[in-house]
Amino acid sequence: MNRDQLIAKTFDDMRRYEIAFENREPGSADLDAEYHRDIVIPEMLKRLPDGDITTCGELQAEIECCPTCHGLYPHYEMHEVNLPDGRTGWICCAVRRVLFPETAMKFDLPESLDLIRMLGGDDSRDQGV
Repeated sequence: MNRDQLIAKTFDDMRRYEIAFENREPGSADLDAEYHRDIVIPEMLKRLPDGDITTCGELQAEIECCPTCHGLYPHYEMHEVNLPDGRTGWICCAVRRVLFPETAMKFDLPESLDLIRMLGGDDSRDQGV
């Protein structure tokens, strides 16, 4: 997929996480359009290379992708990486942790473990975000 196709796909992904229309503030759709035009598109054009870009979905890995990376702030949270097979990838933090475990931070701070427990997560793992 090329850069323009990826930007279009990103907007489709972002729509899945939008607040239902009836729960939105009046005029917020106009603000969304401005945000996309003034922030999202320029940031993605700056970060994405020309040429073919492989996405999380195209990797067909059995990994649950990160909704924050894909839906809320893809223009800041997604990672452009050189994949092990030489392709260029645009991947979320969950896929990046699996493909590049050396980039993951360890949850070794007591505060991190307490937060994980408080949120109902499994603190027995040795890698994280």
